[in-house]
This record gives sequence, structure tokens and C-alpha cells, in this order.
Amino acid sequence: MRAISSRPRPYSAAAADLLHTIRAQPAPAPALTGGATADFLDTSAAALRQLPAALVIVVLATLALLFVFTRSLFLPLKASLINLLSLTATFGAMVYIFQQGQVRYRVGDFTVTGTTDLMLPFIAFFLAFGLSMDYEILLPARITEAYDRTRDTTRATAEGLQAAASLFTASAAVVLVVLLALAVTDVVQMKIIAVTVALSVLLDTVVIRPLMVPAVMKLAGRANWWLPAPLRRHLRLLHPATEPSQHQTAASGSGMSMRP
Repeated sequence: MRAISSRPRPYSAAAADLLHTIRAQPAPAPALTGGATADFLDTSAAALRQLPAALVIVVLATLALLFVFTRSLFLPLKASLINLLSLTATFGAMVYIFQQGQVRYRVGDFTVTGTTDLMLPFIAFFLAFGLSMDYEILLPARITEAYDRTRDTTRATAEGLQAAASLFTASAAVVLVVLLALAVTDVVQMKIIAVTVALSVLLDTVVIRPLMVPAVMKLAGRANWWLPAPLRRHLRLLHPATEPSQHQTAASGSGMSMRP
């Protein structure tokens, strides 16, 4: 058996076309192909087959948890969309730094190949998504608790953010120290994951949670707390806190106005 090497550069479109052509040739047995391009295409196909199911499980589990903690339909959807926006910016930074080689002297020396290992964005995505949703569950939960007391969205958002701010800062500081410690390693794959997730945590802590989340909740007003009556009745069985307090009931009965 004679091994044949190809002329196109690995990962290029020409190499992928050549690989597909070789595999499509009629033969008494499947053609055995190897190399970086074959490994990349096979790994891509395997990962993409399982990716939809993994995303559905992660998103549904996240939405369910946020729904129980916030007792709202709007807040879980808002959290998912904001996290996707945050992760999009983070992956843009990954490409800019590691694939294009910009400002690489800031994160340590490494060889710029113009490509990114397929598995690294997947790993970074699920790690960053998990950390960001951890923050996203904590902040709306605090805001919901304040809203149960005040029935004022603006005041509840301010109180919830104040209550969670110190915990956000301490938690983010610990995570950033750990990730930046991993970022100084000479293993490029670990460096990419650590820097990408660290950027996501920093963006969450500095921009998303203290600025974007309160701004969106302020604009949404009463829509933050909208929930169909059938869902509210079922949710009360799992979360007794959905029942209004005696103070709130008395306030409602006396005709006191409540701002959104």
C-alpha cells in the first residue's frame, strides 16, 4: 500500500474538495484518508450531528430554571438573548486574538496559523454560557425578591443589583484569577479557552449585568413580570413565594397605586 500526500494546504477549500473526491471514488472498500483536513472534516461532522441536541438541552434547562426563579416568561428569554450577544462578542475576540494574531503579545507568544481548532469554540461556549447563566440566575432572582416586596420594577432592579453587586465582583474576581493563571501556560489550546472565557466573564461583570440588564428591565416595565394565569397557578405549587404577602394584598385592596 502506497501513501499519497496532497499538494493543497491543510484546512483549505481545495484540500476539502480533494478529500471528498477521493472518498467518492468507486472502490471495493472504503478509501482510507488521513491528515489534518480529514481529521478536521470528520470531527466537524461528528460534532455538528450532536450540537443541536446539546444546545436544546442546555437552553431548555436554563429557561426552566430562570422561569422558576423569576416567575416570568420575559426574563428567561431576555437572559438567553443577552447571553448570545455577549458570547458573539467574545468569539469575535477569540478570532481577532488567536486566529488573526492581533495583540498576541498581551496573552503570550504563540504560533498564528490562521485557523482555530473546531473543538475549542464548543468548549469555550459551554463554559462561558454556564458561567454567564449562573450570574443571570442570581441577579433576576434578587430583583424578583425585591419586586415581591415593592411592586416597583425600577426600585426592585436597583435593590436587586445592589444586593448582588458585591457577590458578582467577588465571584468574577475568583474566576478571572483562575482563568488568567491558565492563560499563561504554553499549551495554546488551554490558553485560548482560558482567555476566551475570561473575556466573557469580564464583559458580563462590567457591561452586561450592571448596564444592559437593568436598562432592558427598565424599558420592559410590567412586561418583565407577565405570566399567563394557568402557568401562575401551576407555579404556585412549586414556588409558594408567588403568593402575595398580606401587606401587598392590603395595599392592593386599599387602592394604593403601584408603579411598574
